[in-house]
Amino acid sequence: ERLEQLELAAVHMEKAGRMLLAAQGTDPNASYENLVTVADLIHDRYRDPGRAAGLYRAAIALDSENSDAYYGLAASLQALDRAEESLRLINDYIALHGDVEKMVYAREILRNALGLGLGEN
Repeated sequence: ERLEQLELAAVHMEKAGRMLLAAQGTDPNASYENLVTVADLIHDRYRDPGRAAGLYRAAIALDSENSDAYYGLAASLQALDRAEESLRLINDYIALHGDVEKMVYAREILRNALGLGLGEN
C-alpha cells in the first residue's frame, strides 16, 4: 500500500510540474527553479526517475545554461540504468558551458560507475 501511495504522489507531483510549465509567463511561481524542485522531489522523495526525467528535460528547454536540471536529469538517467547516456549529457553540458564544479564531480562519479579511467568518455 505504501508503494501505491508513493506512485500516486509521484503522479500528482508530475501533474504539478506540468501545471508550472503551462503557467510559464503568467504566474511568477512558474519558474525554472520551482520546476527543478518538483522534479527533484519526484526523483529523490518518490523514487520515480522516469517521471522526473521528463520534467528535467522541460526545465532544460526553459534554461539550457543552468546546470541544475542537467544534473538532475543525469541522476535520473543513471537511476534508469542509462549511465552512458547520462555521461554523454554531462560531457555535452561541460563542452558548452565549461567546468561547472558539480558537473565535473558528476562526470567523475559516472566514469567510475562505468569503469572508465580519467579522460575516457
